[in-house]
Amino acid sequence: RNVNVNGQHIVRWVSPDGHHRSDAGLSFRVSRDARDPRGNELGFLSFDSIDEFAAGMASGYSRVVNPARSSANVVTASGFVGDQWVVRPHFSVQGGARLDLNQFSLPGAGLNTAVVDTALGLTAATTGRSLDASPRLGFRWDIPSASGRIAQFSMRGGVGRFVNDIRSDALLPSAVPFVGP
Repeated sequence: RNVNVNGQHIVRWVSPDGHHRSDAGLSFRVSRDARDPRGNELGFLSFDSIDEFAAGMASGYSRVVNPARSSANVVTASGFVGDQWVVRPHFSVQGGARLDLNQFSLPGAGLNTAVVDTALGLTAATTGRSLDASPRLGFRWDIPSASGRIAQFSMRGGVGRFVNDIRSDALLPSAVPFVGP
């Protein structure tokens, strides 16, 4: 079962001369994943014939041993500011920064949390929190057509630090298969 709630608000401003287009915004996301893997608690018996079934002589048994019920929560809040400066009619530079706050928790985590422990450096009882700043810088060059008014091609480039987004389902332990004789 997965529940997601998202929200975002952006404010944009354009300078009177049109050379700066600035924006600022906030976003918020809450995600919760829960698993109750009790679908194969007792396993499955295989029979090769009706006679074996009548005699109670199974030819095979398989079971998926799942961890106990588990859930994972992720809360992400972000704020950003940015500006696009139109240097010339066909060339602009963008700059900005993002601030991301992530909090994740594993309430009632199951038995197989070794994957989570290794990947995130956490234990099932731990709640993780990260605060990351992400600067960004880019450009856009519109290569004009022969008439010089409409861009025939656009070239864009940029650098930045991109972090964030721990998916809640990635925190949940997976099933451990068991096949017996």
